[in-house]
Amino acid sequence: MKGLKAILLPIVLLFIIVVGRIEIVLGQPSLTNTDSCICYTDAMDKKALECLVNAPKKDSLISNYGLQILNFKTIVRNQEAILGDNQKTIEDLNIDNQKINLRLVRAVRNVKLFGVGGLVVGVVGTILIVK
Repeated sequence: MKGLKAILLPIVLLFIIVVGRIEIVLGQPSLTNTDSCICYTDAMDKKALECLVNAPKKDSLISNYGLQILNFKTIVRNQEAILGDNQKTIEDLNIDNQKINLRLVRAVRNVKLFGVGGLVVGVVGTILIVK
């Protein structure tokens, strides 16, 4: 009996060790869809660090784009004011050109009138002096 106990004792201990490990493994809950287990890999860690490094750069780019848009809006607003001023200047110059053209037409008419009139007076004066 003592020999049987000596043989069975290691077998029982080995059985307890094997079954105990299986019981521990089987006793854990299996993964389900509602599991909150997060698998975090080295690639994800690298990507997170890159995001942390690049975040200030992205923020500065966004801020810079915002300033560029604001400057563009200011330029467009100023161009509208300049175009309005140019249109007013063009209208004023057109009015001045019309006045100058009217004076030029009068001057040409006066030159023709006095030129022909002077020629007629000269011919009549010459005829009267010669007679």
